[in-house]
Amino acid sequence: KGALLGPSGSIIQAGFAANLDRELGILEDKGLYEEDSRFLPPASLAGKAVRPTFTGPLDVLRRSAEARDT
Repeated sequence: KGALLGPSGSIIQAGFAANLDRELGILEDKGLYEEDSRFLPPASLAGKAVRPTFTGPLDVLRRSAEARDT
C-alpha cells in the first residue's frame, strides 16, 4: 500500500511545504522574527533554513520503501 500511495503523498507534502514557506514568509514580513518578538529563534538557528519534516504513517511507509529500494 505504501508504494502505491507514496507518490501522491509526496505531492501532497510538497504542497504543504510550499504553503508553509509562503506563510512563514508573510509572518516574517510582518515582524515575526524581530528583536522584540517573543518568537525570535535562538542564536543557534541564526542564518539557518527552517523546513518541515513529515512524520505521519504514510510518510514512514514511503521512506521505508525508499530505503529498501536503495
